[in-house]
Amino acid sequence: MAIHYLISEEARERMNNEFWRGYDADHWFYKIKTYDTLLENHEEFMEEMGDEEFQEKSADSFHQAIESEIVFNFYHMTESLFMLISVCNSILPWVEMKHIRVGEIADFMRDVVMEKEWEDDDIKQIFYPGMREPEEHEGTIEQSIEFIKEYLARMSDWYLDNDIYNEYKHGMRLSTSGGRIQMAPEKEFMGETGPVMFQREGTTHVYLEEEEVGREDSEVYHTLHRVMSGFDYELFLQFCYINYLLIDQIVNIRRKQLQGRSDTDEEERIEVNSFHDMDIDEVFDYSAEKEWEFKVSYPVDDSMVTIE
Repeated sequence: MAIHYLISEEARERMNNEFWRGYDADHWFYKIKTYDTLLENHEEFMEEMGDEEFQEKSADSFHQAIESEIVFNFYHMTESLFMLISVCNSILPWVEMKHIRVGEIADFMRDVVMEKEWEDDDIKQIFYPGMREPEEHEGTIEQSIEFIKEYLARMSDWYLDNDIYNEYKHGMRLSTSGGRIQMAPEKEFMGETGPVMFQREGTTHVYLEEEEVGREDSEVYHTLHRVMSGFDYELFLQFCYINYLLIDQIVNIRRKQLQGRSDTDEEERIEVNSFHDMDIDEVFDYSAEKEWEFKVSYPVDDSMVTIE
């Protein structure tokens, strides 16, 4: 079904101006900096800025809550970034953004971004539209485009692993806590445990997972698992910052281009973010000991709970 919008050309131009001039890319910057600052100074903040009720809370719990929020913010920012990628060169970006579904973003990630099925010129038209490279910076745009392509491909893989985000945004069906797992073989004599063979600890998300184990006509049967999922918040903070730079790039260039050129004969330069000197492997370097998942299955017997 086609949707038709009755709008004059003049009104369309005004709407686009309002969208690009009003888009608050700095909103993301302030959130990232606030989280980072609070993590670095969470105990001092609770002592000096918190009220009596706040000071009764645990400093560790406060730190974990911020760590967790950084992860959720990454998913939210990524959706916003890909919405802008999808509409930035369209006729009515503000309108088209209202019709994009998260499933469409995920399909685009799988089919195009992760498979690198888009041309460098496509990426240039998104992040460097109409930009001419100064002689003193020759080659930096091409290198930046290569970084952006690789970054979006790898970052999309992290975004698509989004069970945690689904549990968060659909009613906060998860908890954040400090988690610790130890596994060791059991000795035969006296049931004593052997040396620890596997150990992980850190901040974790805990949520419930369903697994379908059978069907009978219209009846579906599931078992339930408690999932503990550790994460490295510093990795997600890095993702958030780069996502902010990409969002800012899309918005700022179009905002500057709307202002037009100055009255002088000299060509006005637009400052842009450059990614040519970023090391892609360093961006995705993380502590494997913090990224782990452990499932505990709830026991099954002859009883059953039915939800209709």
